[in-house]
Amino acid sequence: MKESRIITLGLAVLMMTFTACQKDDEVTSDIDALELETDTAQEDTFESVDQIVEGGISSSETGIRMDEDPLIGLTVCVEVTHDSENKIITLDFGDGCADRHGNIRKGMIVIEYNYRAYISGAYRIVTFVDFHFNDINVQGTRTITNTSTVDAEMEFTVTLVDGKLDFGDGVFATRDASWIRTWFIGEGKVTVSGGAEGTNINGVEYSATVDASTPLLFLRDCGKRLPVSGIKEMVVGDRSATINYGDGECDRIIEVTVNGVTTIKEITPREGRRK
Repeated sequence: MKESRIITLGLAVLMMTFTACQKDDEVTSDIDALELETDTAQEDTFESVDQIVEGGISSSETGIRMDEDPLIGLTVCVEVTHDSENKIITLDFGDGCADRHGNIRKGMIVIEYNYRAYISGAYRIVTFVDFHFNDINVQGTRTITNTSTVDAEMEFTVTLVDGKLDFGDGVFATRDASWIRTWFIGEGKVTVSGGAEGTNINGVEYSATVDASTPLLFLRDCGKRLPVSGIKEMVVGDRSATINYGDGECDRIIEVTVNGVTTIKEITPREGRRK
């Protein structure tokens, strides 16, 4: 049985903090704040889709109409079609659906699923059909699988295959990733470990790795998308750096170590806005 209706979903902001070109004098011998911010933005772009997916599944199952998510603070209209027999949900933004910030989404997100997300073994396979955020084409296959083994934690394996953000005019960034995301029930915290690799908007290969012994820690009470602790190893071209996100304080300060020299940087993800 299929049902289709227009609903209002509270969606996460698709983080698009990329620039299509970069002046020569902005390129330094070290991994700079823009590259760190770009890596954060790429991952956040695809992670925000996860929230759209769960919102679409919840709404199609319950029929609840949500005017606005108080946490995300963003509304957008989308047509949700639920093929309950084959367990496929399609989120159709049509030829353009504007949110209250003026960002426009168009195209479709298709979700294959089996169980509710909290059940061990549950999965969501997410693909994009000519999906755009403003003028940026989002591509790839994202799979989220509940691999939990203990009651106090919910563990998800999150993979991205053939991820791509296409800005047009031959400018794009690619990404493949595999992460372990652990949600500590009732504690308001999430840890992330794993890695990603691809090419940035300048065509330079990069990789980002987070060891399970020093995972990135995100705290709900901090109200931001940057981790409050953890260590990430980054390689961009022939340059490498170690990024330390701190000791648990809710700030935007990170330590970047290159060739044994540590500098302090402030990095701030920005909400997507129409340019």
